[in-house]
Amino acid sequence: RVIYGVGVALLIGIALGAGLIWTSFRTTFDVPNEADSIDSDSVPTADDAVPTIAVLPFQNMTAAEENSFFADGVHEEILTQLSRLPAIDIISRTSVMRFTNDRPSASEISQMLSATHLVEGSVRRAGNTVRITVQLIDSSSDKQLWAETYDRALADVFAVQTDVAVRVATALDVAFSPTY
Repeated sequence: RVIYGVGVALLIGIALGAGLIWTSFRTTFDVPNEADSIDSDSVPTADDAVPTIAVLPFQNMTAAEENSFFADGVHEEILTQLSRLPAIDIISRTSVMRFTNDRPSASEISQMLSATHLVEGSVRRAGNTVRITVQLIDSSSDKQLWAETYDRALADVFAVQTDVAVRVATALDVAFSPTY
């Protein structure tokens, strides 16, 4: 019975995943009909451009190797939370991972990735406390637009990563949401 239940759950998961992929594929490649014709007023201009953010791998600023895994988890969680925001585009994790050890200047990274903004940060640990710093950088001016420091007790590693990522995503959502 357990194997049967696991098999059914697996099939349902695969079916749901395939449906999400198909829906994403269809909406990405739908061919517009005549009613959807584009007029010159609806073409985005540079002022209307959606910000493109590259979240760079977080730096482990401690000697312990396990903190590298924690820093990677913070990076991953921030990418996941930011990908849910409709007002911004996020450069893929695969594209930014090449900057884990080799860090060219912010303007060089931005050019390589066609990013308008960078998010970078670091992780430090003292005993059972972790400090995570996050900053948003404008690629065109190389100026820091926003920064925050988060100090947390490491009772639950995943809860800390999620909490910080949600707070970062909320701050950036406010920063990039159009004001009406």
